[in-house]
Amino acid sequence: IKETTRATPIVYAAVFPEDAYVVPPGIVALSQKLNRSTITQYPNLEPRRRLPFIDDIIGSLYDSNNVNDFDYVVYTNSDIAVQPDFYDWVTDTIISEGRTGFTLNRRDGLPQSTNGSLVTGNDLDALYPMQGIYHHGHDCFVFQKVFYRNNFTLGDLFLGYPPVGRALFEAIQRSASNFHMYNTTAAGYTFHL
Repeated sequence: IKETTRATPIVYAAVFPEDAYVVPPGIVALSQKLNRSTITQYPNLEPRRRLPFIDDIIGSLYDSNNVNDFDYVVYTNSDIAVQPDFYDWVTDTIISEGRTGFTLNRRDGLPQSTNGSLVTGNDLDALYPMQGIYHHGHDCFVFQKVFYRNNFTLGDLFLGYPPVGRALFEAIQRSASNFHMYNTTAAGYTFHL
């Protein structure tokens, strides 16, 4: 997100090189930097799953040619959906308040199926207005880009298991002078899908 403009945010997807083909048009694939996983680094880890490292995902954004196009980074887990006006809300309401780092706790408990079929992106309009219930975990993070290079030490934390959310939460909390954790259950800006 660019702090001083209402420009459309640039959406990036950090994916393994062999998965770049699934990134839809309009989203920038950052596949050249994800060259390790839990399989390459921890071959005896069970269950055997190819999971990326959070430092590689965020670092790939900083290593891209677009590092001057943004002031804030918004990182969400892959199973988090956002309202259509989410980015406007982040820039107009929260960043304009002077927040330099914050997290948003998602709504949970939304239906996973409708009429016997799993919920998909085609069902988002029905999910947007649902209230849901509060979730205490951390899965949506917003922070000024300068924090990552200067203050974050994420080491070899990989996605899919704790404590990666807690570690990112604590790194932002330590870095931001006016950190805040938002509960979006009422506003519904983020939800688990």
